[in-house]
Amino acid sequence: MKIDVDGIQGMLDIYRSALENKIPVAPGLQEYFTQNRRQLFEGFKKMTSGQMLLLQSLSPESEYESAQLDEAKRIVDDFGKWAEGE
Repeated sequence: MKIDVDGIQGMLDIYRSALENKIPVAPGLQEYFTQNRRQLFEGFKKMTSGQMLLLQSLSPESEYESAQLDEAKRIVDDFGKWAEGE
């Protein structure tokens, strides 16, 4: 099993940064984000639940894989907490 922890972190960071106006986004998208903020966060919560179900179904075969899996779960959980707080 190989988990791209950096890829997961990067993807979730982009979502978060776009909604927090920390990265440049096309004006039309920024308007969409503002108008549909609640709906986007509901989608993020669902996505987080799905990612956690997937991660929980994985079985690491080594200590390294176990550490990677734990880190991936932490990253997804942190993102989920952020989405819940909005």
